[in-house]
Amino acid sequence: MPTEQLTPWERWETAGDERTIVVHWTTNSAYRLQAVELEESAQAVRVTVREVIPDGPVTMMAAARQAEVRLEAPLAGREVVDGSR
Repeated sequence: MPTEQLTPWERWETAGDERTIVVHWTTNSAYRLQAVELEESAQAVRVTVREVIPDGPVTMMAAARQAEVRLEAPLAGREVVDGSR
């Protein structure tokens, strides 16, 4: 049965406005994105990337991935936190 894991991301950036951010991470090319979860508070934005690891042998080839998330409120100086850590 495939395994779900929290995947750390490496960097983030805004995407044209204060309500959209893009997170970037490097992963195994065989892993599949399950979800990108977002939790917002007045002080921080927590972004959690979840991936699925397939059963059996997988390639060792890396893949650069990114995901865009839309915030409910503008970033406005809040800290962006990796939810996998």
